[in-house]
Amino acid sequence: MMNPLADQPSPPQPMSGGQGNPLAQLAAPLAGLPPPMPAPSAAQTTAAVKRFTAVANAMRTVLANPDLGRRNIRPAILDQASKLMASRVLSLPEVMNAIGKVSDDPLEQKSMVAGIFNQAQQAESNVLAHHAAAVATGRVPRGGAKYQAADHDRHMSDLLASYPKV
Repeated sequence: MMNPLADQPSPPQPMSGGQGNPLAQLAAPLAGLPPPMPAPSAAQTTAAVKRFTAVANAMRTVLANPDLGRRNIRPAILDQASKLMASRVLSLPEVMNAIGKVSDDPLEQKSMVAGIFNQAQQAESNVLAHHAAAVATGRVPRGGAKYQAADHDRHMSDLLASYPKV
């Protein structure tokens, strides 16, 4: 049987005349695909890391609770959520969307807390990797605002505006 792809012409090869950053040529968007999301600025990356670290640390505290998975620890989860709100890491709507659906079932609570912890760690890794790739390929946003704790919410909203809602 014949390979249907064998009749296709080979894709155009990038010209390597030593122009520009060779890593940027490798990271160029492929034809037919949407352009890549803009890389987060240093301030946005810092804001994201602070946020995801705070969430992961709060969930780590709940994961260390010896009653997790054995008894209803909804009050301990709410306590950590209130600390995240008090430190302005999360807003009330974000907390209510995340933990408003906390079950009274200890096993479901354990699964939910572990899921939030893992998502926070994965999100932090993804943002750092995205920023690092932009730095490595020379596509990091130049200039821009420096991270200011007072502008944390603005940095996060600017960052979230760049990523698709899932």
